[in-house]
Amino acid sequence: MKRVLFVDDELSVLDGLRDLLRKERKRWTMVFALGAEKGLEEIRSSEFDVVVSDMRMPGMDGAEFLHEVKKLQPRAVRVILSGQADSRAVVKALPVTHQFLAKPCSPHLLRTTIERSTALKAFLDDPGIRACIGRIDNIPTVSKTYLDLSSAAAQPECGLREFSEIVERDPSISAKVLQLVNSPYFGLTRKEGSIHHAVTLLGSDLLRALVLSASAFASHERVVDVAALEAQQAHALLVARLAKMFAGSSPKESQEASTAALLHDIGKLVLAVNDPANYTKLLEDFDQQHPQVEQIERDLFGVSHADAGGYLLALWGLPTPIIEAAAYHHEPSRAPASAHKTLAIVHAADALAQGWRGTPDGFSSNHLDEAFLEKSGYGNRISEWRSIAERELSAR
Repeated sequence: MKRVLFVDDELSVLDGLRDLLRKERKRWTMVFALGAEKGLEEIRSSEFDVVVSDMRMPGMDGAEFLHEVKKLQPRAVRVILSGQADSRAVVKALPVTHQFLAKPCSPHLLRTTIERSTALKAFLDDPGIRACIGRIDNIPTVSKTYLDLSSAAAQPECGLREFSEIVERDPSISAKVLQLVNSPYFGLTRKEGSIHHAVTLLGSDLLRALVLSASAFASHERVVDVAALEAQQAHALLVARLAKMFAGSSPKESQEASTAALLHDIGKLVLAVNDPANYTKLLEDFDQQHPQVEQIERDLFGVSHADAGGYLLALWGLPTPIIEAAAYHHEPSRAPASAHKTLAIVHAADALAQGWRGTPDGFSSNHLDEAFLEKSGYGNRISEWRSIAERELSAR
């Protein structure tokens, strides 16, 4: 049974949460602590899977409390409840918080967030992986810009102009978004210099994915070799372009596939920022197209970039198909039987991009899991996808 700790300095809020989640008592053990000090007492006395804390509390605020939680129970998923007026406090809490919920929070959203958090084991049920990820000091966090975009997207009256204004408030992210929009992925005939036009081109879902990726990479450019980061982003954009083509004419499927592809290798950042020396050694000693690269990573770091990426995206609360694509894109046959078809598309796009030789031999056969693609219903598309990939890759 999952254990969830709720911490707030107002008894009425805790009573409201208790009533709100009464139906979950058969599935979750819930503990309600009045204030941060009482919350720390609970943390010191027993383990929790999820900790949900208020942001504004006297004495010790939510950020300070979750900082202690991270030290005492690094495997716990840390969630903050924050009012709209808490923007500066949210920035303070970013390094120690996996997910944010805005007050007032709907019962459905609260349940969904906790369910997603406790469902991590459905993807990564290896206690060694959880322990290793829990020890990582620098897990990239969701940026304030991304949070603001997500909040705006939830408001029916918000339009592209509001999204543009949010991005424009963050110069570094604005520059990165324009850099990505002007990359070959989008195939623009002229350079785009307007954030508003870029947002119109992208749409809100892909914009948020770009900001999520860009902000995670931008925050660690001083730690990791910039050339390696740029190469990684170029590969992600290439795979996203192929995935969008493979997905076909359905806007929803192509959007989901390109978003998942854009984020599929983000676990490499987690490995790189936490052990730069070993990551540099990995880049120097092994070709990233090596068919056993995941096992090499597990030997060096204890986890692979796919393990780390799937776990990270689950902590960030992203949709299941995007998590699956990150966690299993190299080994799709390891995925749950219910895995979404987005995984098959991203796997094929990544495998063909990795396997391209640029010679008359065409593609290496070491990367593509054709049996999995057959099982996923895409066996009859393999030849077509190879042709698309060859056309795109040979033009570069």
